[in-house]
Amino acid sequence: MKRFIVLGLVLLSLVFISCDDSSTNTPAQNDSYFPLAVGNSWTYTFDESQETFSLEIVSTVRYFEDVLYQFGSDGEAFDMFPRWRWDNDTLYSHFERVSPFLAQNMKKGDSIVRSTQGDRWVYTTVVLVEETDTELTVNGHKFSDVARIKVTDTEVEGDSVTVRINHNYYAKGVGLIKGSDLLWGEIEMSLLDYHIED
Repeated sequence: MKRFIVLGLVLLSLVFISCDDSSTNTPAQNDSYFPLAVGNSWTYTFDESQETFSLEIVSTVRYFEDVLYQFGSDGEAFDMFPRWRWDNDTLYSHFERVSPFLAQNMKKGDSIVRSTQGDRWVYTTVVLVEETDTELTVNGHKFSDVARIKVTDTEVEGDSVTVRINHNYYAKGVGLIKGSDLLWGEIEMSLLDYHIED
């Protein structure tokens, strides 16, 4: 369960029912940093334990006017996992209908700031594109056109301030290839295998 939560948080650093799996605003699979199509799948390994976790897009769901892609494993959808959509080359989760997660045409130095506030707390996330068009080898696979994304989460509650920094690497036509979690801060994960639908 801990691994599931970690992966969910990573895909956030880095909701219901429809059978339509296409969207007119979805980038082409081979040009997307986060390819969304039913049947796409990824298998990750956790570096400290070499455990593996498989993730796939199992269906689409409708949320208001949006068609969102539902993640799961072994054909079963995850209930507590973000659902994603592209809109005008910008990636959103169902949690954030107006704050983007990634932009398809992102450039080095681009950033996105999201903030949530309660009575005694403020939670801010800054997503910064540190590098694009770079290369990275992960588990023996060499990826090109990689974007390195730095996610800084700052939580202020009363006098307490907690800052977590996470780096995620996305390859065009593949998706997330390497990252570290936000919750425990120590677990590194990397892509072992993947399948992207044509």
